[in-house]
Amino acid sequence: MQSIVSSKKNFFILIFFDALFIALSWGLTYLMRFVIFHGESGLFLQFVYITPLIIAIELYFFSKAQLYKFQIFKAWHINITSIVTALTQGFFTVVVIFYFFFPGKISRLGLGFYYFLSILITIFERIVITNILQYQQARKGKPSRIFLIGYGKNITDYIERNFDTESQREKVNFIGWYEPGKDNKYNITEIGDDFLTEIKRLQPDLMIIGYPPEKNNRLNYMLSQCYDLFLPIIVIPNLSYSFLNTHIEDFKGVPTLYLNHFHNLY
Repeated sequence: MQSIVSSKKNFFILIFFDALFIALSWGLTYLMRFVIFHGESGLFLQFVYITPLIIAIELYFFSKAQLYKFQIFKAWHINITSIVTALTQGFFTVVVIFYFFFPGKISRLGLGFYYFLSILITIFERIVITNILQYQQARKGKPSRIFLIGYGKNITDYIERNFDTESQREKVNFIGWYEPGKDNKYNITEIGDDFLTEIKRLQPDLMIIGYPPEKNNRLNYMLSQCYDLFLPIIVIPNLSYSFLNTHIEDFKGVPTLYLNHFHNLY
């Protein structure tokens, strides 16, 4: 999935449609539980009053799942996993709130309807809206501007993956490369020592950093140099194998790399 959360406009578009379809899921829950299945009457206004709370809870967990952060070439199974995880966390939060503040008003069957409807409808919404935003970005002819730092097999593999197909090549523009070593066989502009000034001048959308395993100290140094840049950064780790659902999270101030990670273990 190409970058779509790279502008405030797209950010607010996603929030708007997420909120809209969460409200739609909640509304369909009322329709199924109290109209189609002839449940207790007189709860329509309560459903309406609760809707903003439902939306706020779900959007909070969407944000916690990083569904509004910069994303680039992210596999769909990862996005769907994040959506289901966020909706599940939101659902259990709603159940707890209903248990203490609205006991007996909304049945378990109604909440079950909402849970499954919200997953199906929100995944559908995200697929449609994401494809529309990607199509609009492609029509504008504005590929992601990427600045490279480092050398070695991992970073050259990353470049070559972006050159696999013509459609993939149209999505990216490598605007500069600092410290390419002997790896620059792609006619990417090499940057001199004053790379921070060049980054500020070029204003890339994304920065990729990668070094061989024996140059870990150099990688840490470059990260310290880029610490104050308000710019999305991807570090290519030195892993021999590709794992499913790999991501890094901050665990109480400690960056941790998750491999084959589909749920919270603690």
